[in-house]
Formats: sequence, structure tokens, C-alpha cells
Amino acid sequence: MKFQDIKSKNELVTFFKEKRFEVQDYDALVKIDDSHFLKFEFVDVLDNEVGYNRHRDFRKSFKTEVQYLLIIDKAFSKFFFFRDYGTPIKFTYDKTKSYPRETELALGKKLDSLGFVDSDFNESMNNLFDVKEIVNKFYNEYRTIKNKLAKAIKNLNGDTHDYAQVILDRFIFLYFLQTKGILSKFYLSDLYYNKEKKQNFYRDYLKPLFFECLNNEHDSGKDKIINGINFGRIPYLNGGLFSEKQIEVNSPALEVDDHVWDNIFKLLNGY
Repeated sequence: MKFQDIKSKNELVTFFKEKRFEVQDYDALVKIDDSHFLKFEFVDVLDNEVGYNRHRDFRKSFKTEVQYLLIIDKAFSKFFFFRDYGTPIKFTYDKTKSYPRETELALGKKLDSLGFVDSDFNESMNNLFDVKEIVNKFYNEYRTIKNKLAKAIKNLNGDTHDYAQVILDRFIFLYFLQTKGILSKFYLSDLYYNKEKKQNFYRDYLKPLFFECLNNEHDSGKDKIINGINFGRIPYLNGGLFSEKQIEVNSPALEVDDHVWDNIFKLLNGY
């Protein structure tokens, strides 16, 4: 069976057995090669805090032969693989995320390539944590959307590719705030997908968000409303990233076509 189809403990065990792993269900261990094991654990709810706490406890009780930890939530929707060495130390497969198709295929390929080996080192387990393929895919897709964004920028008194990078730098930082819970998980894309058709996302949302919300001191405990648009409880960021650049001051008629944002959000939300 495919890893993505696992929905129960029995199916998890079946998956490992089909890959020739020896499963010792009584102590939740899977023998992955001639000398080493993976331990699996089940938790009610799995997030990064729970995962890293479990991994820390795993490391405290570390046994040389048990090199990997697999944590699964009760819904069998999230799978965190940890190892006892190397960087990165965690591999995640999350069925609740909407991965780009190529990323989904790459993750599935890694998981379905797992298998027992008759040696002291299991390369297929180690390959789970090799992110180069996924990183390369991201940057290839990122370059594509940057070029599309540059073409969608109109009436700019300057280089559109340079300005596209300014916008994407701001987006990446806001996605960082989303992952930290400072903004809601899909704050930026929700603004776009909930806007009215007659509104322009850059003019009506991004400009006030960047320059009036994030760059101006205000009461972050209250909803910030500008021109009838509720931006919610938005933090004030005392830095230069969201200050109006000279190129923006020099381009009062600057516009960005709305069609470009959908692909940008599909990429960033997927990763």
C-alpha cells in the first residue's frame, strides 16, 4: 500500500511489513536494517511543540540502536519523522496541507521508497531528510512566480523585477508571522480570496496593509479598519521592510494586475 493511504495502526504496520521491515508491535519498534530501529508513537494532537517535546524525551532515553522516531496523530493525518542526528532533524508529511502537485509527488516518492536493507545503514530512511529536491523545486517555482509578478507590475518608474522581489520579501516575512501565530495561518491569502471582485488587491489591500498597518504605530489590540476594510488585529513592525520605498514614492500610478496573486498564494501556502 502507499504511505499516503494509511489511516490506521493496522495499515501502518501493513505498510512496514510490505516494505520488508520487521515490526515488533509489542514495543512499537520497527527494525529498519541489520542494526537499527525506528520507534513509533501515537498522540491525540500533533503539532511542532508536541513533536519536539516528544523528540526531546526520545533523545533523553536514547538507545544507540533506535535512531528514528515516528510520531502520528490519532487522525492519521500528520506524520513526524525524527532522527537522532543531522540537519534537518525532522521530516513531515501532513495530509491536512495542500501541497503543490510536484511537492506531493516528491514526498510520496520518498515515503514509498522506504524499505528494509540487509546492512548496517538504511539509505532510504536517511533520504527522507534530504530536502534538496524539494528546495530546488521551490526555488524553480519561486523564480517563475517572480517573473510573472514582474510582468504584472504596471506604471513603475524603475525595474519591475527588483520591485517584484520587494513584494515577495514582504510576503515571505508575513508568512513567517503566520507560522508563529502572530497572524492567522492564512492571513494574507484570506485577504485576497475574500475581497470583492471590484477591488484591486495591491491598491486596496497591500498598500494600506504595508504602509498604514504594519509601518504605523497603532493599538494592535483592536481591529484595524481602513477604507471600510477590516485588517484585523495587526501588529506594528518597527522596521524598514514595510516602509514606503523611494521607487514607490516615485510611482504614484503603480498598479499590479490581480490575476497574478492566485499562483503566488498556491505556491506559498503549499510550502
